[in-house]
Amino acid sequence: MMADTGATHSCLKTADAQHLPLSATGRMAKTVGFSGQIQLIPFTAPVSIQFEDREATMPILVSDHTPMNLLGRDIMCQLGVQIDCTPRGLTLVTIAAQMVQAVGAKQVYWIGQFGPEWIKHIWEKWGTLIHAHNSNLREPRCPLHCTIMVDDAPSEEREERWWRALGERRQVQLEAQCIFLGPEGVGVQVRLDDKLYREAYDVDGAPPHITIQVSIGGRERQVGHMMKRARALPWAEKAEEIVEGVREIKGEPFLQIRHCAELTGLPQIVEVVEPHIPERNEVRLTEYTRNCPFDNPCCLHGKYSGVGYRCWNEVP
Repeated sequence: MMADTGATHSCLKTADAQHLPLSATGRMAKTVGFSGQIQLIPFTAPVSIQFEDREATMPILVSDHTPMNLLGRDIMCQLGVQIDCTPRGLTLVTIAAQMVQAVGAKQVYWIGQFGPEWIKHIWEKWGTLIHAHNSNLREPRCPLHCTIMVDDAPSEEREERWWRALGERRQVQLEAQCIFLGPEGVGVQVRLDDKLYREAYDVDGAPPHITIQVSIGGRERQVGHMMKRARALPWAEKAEEIVEGVREIKGEPFLQIRHCAELTGLPQIVEVVEPHIPERNEVRLTEYTRNCPFDNPCCLHGKYSGVGYRCWNEVP
């Protein structure tokens, strides 16, 4: 494995992890791959990892897309291992065990993997109408899912709530009730069973729903807020049917499509790591600054020393 302090999670290529069982709870990680595409990658069940006289038991990611096996910060911190840079090269040395530093880590609890037939039926029947109402749409970046909880700071209490609400179930039934089209995108309103809704559902500002399209330039969470606004309108009293199964309220930017379906999904826990990238501070150039502070060989500071606070041309 290659030790990489830039990797939050350790990861194995699928071919090298065929002997390891995947997590029985469906735990996954949401990552951005080398291609820039968002990926959902499964964890293994906890496995034993050893380095010299130290041992840790942790899950590892398994991916078809990693170019090599990576030893990430999770295992390195748990084992108390760091990369030591010396004139003779790089080596791993043991230190005191540390807490894993994963800035921006959170857990999302959702129901997903509904199968392709359900969404295929929606597009075959309503695709033309959807794009006529809003042609500025894109697919969500994550696979279709219904978010149940978002935990900004992963806690055992939240996870216990999740498993209490699920009980012994490894599949969950959802009831699709209607489709809302609006400026922010397209969402399917769903009904959860009473136990799951009462004991686990906790998404601020949005009813249970599945986002199936997002307006270009928008965010998936904005569709949830749209669903809340659309659902609150008096459809029973003021809506008019414009074609069979499709209603609108004059003066409102939404369409409601009648859509009833029974969905079966899998409960999943997805760990999301969103590292905070601080804005680059402007650097004051002084008489002691002989090179561009941004390491830009095209910087004009060397020619015009009075340029002031920042690089004239930050992109070589």
